[in-house]
Amino acid sequence: MIRAKGLRAIGPRKGGPAAVLSDVTLEIEPGLTCLLGTAEDGGPLFLDIAAGLVRPSAGSVDVLGGPPAAARARIAHVPHEVALPEALTVSEILTLGRQLRRAPTKNHGELLARLGIAHLATRRASSLARAEARSVALAAAVHAETEVLLLDEPFADASLETPARLGEVLRERARAGASVVVATASTRPPLAFETTWLLSRGVVFSVNGSEPIALAREARLRVVTPDARALSAALGALEEDAAPRELTIGDGHVVLVGPDILALARALGAAVCSSAARVVAVVPELASVDGLKEAALSQTARSSVPPAAARRAEVAGSTGDPT
Repeated sequence: MIRAKGLRAIGPRKGGPAAVLSDVTLEIEPGLTCLLGTAEDGGPLFLDIAAGLVRPSAGSVDVLGGPPAAARARIAHVPHEVALPEALTVSEILTLGRQLRRAPTKNHGELLARLGIAHLATRRASSLARAEARSVALAAAVHAETEVLLLDEPFADASLETPARLGEVLRERARAGASVVVATASTRPPLAFETTWLLSRGVVFSVNGSEPIALAREARLRVVTPDARALSAALGALEEDAAPRELTIGDGHVVLVGPDILALARALGAAVCSSAARVVAVVPELASVDGLKEAALSQTARSSVPPAAARRAEVAGSTGDPT
């Protein structure tokens, strides 16, 4: 659906315009895709290019089999700063969005209700607060039923009652065959992505469809429980290859540390079953975006070292021989 090859682009950065996207090559198919990184890493700029609003300085982007400008009627784009036609009501904006795309008229009342903004239907855009305007723009993008949705931080600065409501609606669009692309700096968005691309200063790394935590150097799981000591004892009794690497007991909680969040979840499940400990909440403590970038860069550096050179480095490190 979206294919970028050797993409380079200039965009805003602190200190003035600079190369924000550097030789980005990726493919985005139908489904839920995350572009993980800050604005300066290039996610929003990539969305602008895919929407046909910005031309890259080098490389190419195809959307739905051709240049983005040729597919604009099949793309819905919601940037972080939205602009709505001030004289129109919310209902009129959603209706107009489908008319401009020559799509059949469709009732939007149910969608607004699902997103928790039905009370805005008769309001004019000029009367909306910033968060309300973002919510309306997101609703209009979904209501248009386009084949591609490009959304910059859709779960931030919006007046939706719960981000999970929008997440469910976006999942439905993905199941219907749309390519839903979300640019975000959050490692804990209320949406499980099928594919994640990590952007670091314009360079892209594939997370290969796994959770972003897979690139982090360690995973943490905080378990709120009144039976912290019993749960801790059960975790400590697990076989070494199944037990957490580190375990910390606090006042009413236990923190598990290991290389894999899924392994920690399995260990917790086994310990709860054997100890009958009561669990109030389980909170995964995901790595920061900066931590993920560092892990990705380290992983790439390791994979780029020839095996023979890597072995020589290991031997030199273990013997103290600088050669």
